[in-house]
Amino acid sequence: MTGQRVRYATPSLTFSMPDWFVLAQPWNQIVGRLETHASGWTAIDMSGRYAGLWPTKQAAAEVLVKRAGYELGELWASSG
Repeated sequence: MTGQRVRYATPSLTFSMPDWFVLAQPWNQIVGRLETHASGWTAIDMSGRYAGLWPTKQAAAEVLVKRAGYELGELWASSG
């Protein structure tokens, strides 16, 4: 990974009828949307590509953040 910067983000969800939209924070970038189903949550990226059926909203949102090129985590680590 020489020369590459790792960008960290966490998923943030916002509801707009009828779907949930996923943002990568703190970058405030919309990375996809979620649809609810009886068997879980469908993740769809911003290109309209299916990103899987997941058992929880959180899991589906994390997949979209990763697919957008971010590593999951906090931007700044707290010092203790």
